[in-house]
Amino acid sequence: MTTLGRWFGLCLVAVIVSACGVGPSAPGRFYVLSSPPDLAMLETPRKLTLGVGPVTLPPHLDRTQIVTQATRHRLDLKDLDQWAEPLGDGFTRVLAQNLSQLMRTDAVFQFPWRRPVTVQYQVTVNVLRFDTDAEGGSVLVARWDVIRGDGQELLFSRTSLFRSQASAEGIEPIVAAMSGNLAELSREIAAGLTELAK
Repeated sequence: MTTLGRWFGLCLVAVIVSACGVGPSAPGRFYVLSSPPDLAMLETPRKLTLGVGPVTLPPHLDRTQIVTQATRHRLDLKDLDQWAEPLGDGFTRVLAQNLSQLMRTDAVFQFPWRRPVTVQYQVTVNVLRFDTDAEGGSVLVARWDVIRGDGQELLFSRTSLFRSQASAEGIEPIVAAMSGNLAELSREIAAGLTELAK
């Protein structure tokens, strides 16, 4: 019994020591892409009905952690700095907001839209890069297509590249720079749609 008691005592001490080493995990921080408040409206020939999406992302970006490009071949995942929504959803949401403001129309619908909505133009985006390097340089590379609303004709296709620099160190300036690149993409898409609608 004495040996058994000592064995139980040692086990109890081990459990207590282990529990003491496990403290509460550090709180996470959550971020969202945003639409800039000062987007200048374009001179559009008429009100358009737009569909936005689908937006596709590379698998290494389609995750909750914010991704930075440490080197050409290595990525860093920020476990404590995460997106508050799926990145593809946030990208689509902000692109739709930007286009609505730029083109002076509330008739902007995110994919998949439900009938009886009929869009005149559909914008699809294939994101190739949407990350930031170790020095805070943000890069957005995206191929985007404009399709006639019935889905029967590809009207316009382009690959765009935008770069910006985070204004300070930290994740929030990085997210702001990424939002700025998305705003620039939105302006280019809006300009293309305006030309098509003339």
